[in-house]
Formats: sequence, C-alpha cells, structure tokens
Amino acid sequence: MSCPFCVGGTKRLDCQFGPSRLKTGEKYLAPKKRDGVLESKKRLLLQTTRKKGCPAHIHIRHIIRFPNFKLAYDTPNTTSVFKKERASKAKQLQECLRSGIVNETCQHRFYLNLPQTSAHSNHSCSRMAAFAQTVHPAII
Repeated sequence: MSCPFCVGGTKRLDCQFGPSRLKTGEKYLAPKKRDGVLESKKRLLLQTTRKKGCPAHIHIRHIIRFPNFKLAYDTPNTTSVFKKERASKAKQLQECLRSGIVNETCQHRFYLNLPQTSAHSNHSCSRMAAFAQTVHPAII
C-alpha cells in the first residue's frame, strides 16, 4: 500500500539569465550613464544586467516519508476495515509527531526537475557564458 508523507517545501530557481525579479522603486533605479559606461556608487558597471528573459527553471520538492506507518499488505481492501486501519495509523503518526519520536525514522527525499539545454533561450549555454559579456555584432 502507500506510505504516509508530507511536503517539507518546494522551491523554484530561475536561470541566471531569467526574467528580472527586481521591484521598481527608488533603491532599484538603474545607475547613471556617463560616456557610454554605467557608474554606480561603489563600482564601474559595463552592463546594466545579465538578465535576458530565459524561461528555464529548476523545481525542487522536499518530501518527508514515514515508512514505519505504512498500511499492511494483508489489510482487507473493504472500505470500512481499510478506513479504520488508515485512521488508526494516522492517529499513531500524529501522536509520534507531537512527541518527536518520528524524527529518527523518517526519510527525507528531494525531487528535482531539471530543464533540458533546449529549454534555455536568448543566451548560450557554454561554460563561459556566465562570465563573458556579449560582444556587439559590429565588432565581430
């Protein structure tokens, strides 16, 4: 039968060239341009942002399983007996969770959905793509 579980959390991570998530406001205003070069208070910026609107993302799920509270395989599949067995196991699990006993026996699993290379768009996927700035086509 099935093993009881709970979702520990989920997280979505965008590509580093993905859509810009910055809020518009005073502290996020773009630095000023002087002679074609961006100036910031602390450093010289040669490009405003590396964001290019890539739709690729990673999805991570954290699942916590409780294998000690599985229903037995020999439990009859009639609805009344099955429901009673499931309710008793759920009650045992809740009591153990309150007392903190379950932490030693639970299994933590992480499921990852990774994008294919073809899911990336508007940028190259080479090793140096994160470090190199794009070159203007007129220079090439």
